[in-house]
Amino acid sequence: MPILEKLLHLKVVALWIESFCGSRMVCSRDGFPQLQKLEFDGLKEWEEWIVEEGVMPLLHTLCIECCTELKEIPDRLRFITNLEI
Repeated sequence: MPILEKLLHLKVVALWIESFCGSRMVCSRDGFPQLQKLEFDGLKEWEEWIVEEGVMPLLHTLCIECCTELKEIPDRLRFITNLEI
């Protein structure tokens, strides 16, 4: 997500079927500074999610649906108040 995470005023991101192809997603340090809601749906190949320090400090809603290969939610995202899986 190297391009999206640099958009400083982005508040909502939704990645649905075929909008992300690959098994590994990395959210880099200090990315998504204003992001509040993040949705994933139907990312069938996605297995691993790396979230570096300082990413998405304002995130309060995370929705993950039909991402059957994802092994775990990163520890750095355990603080989220609204989690839907």
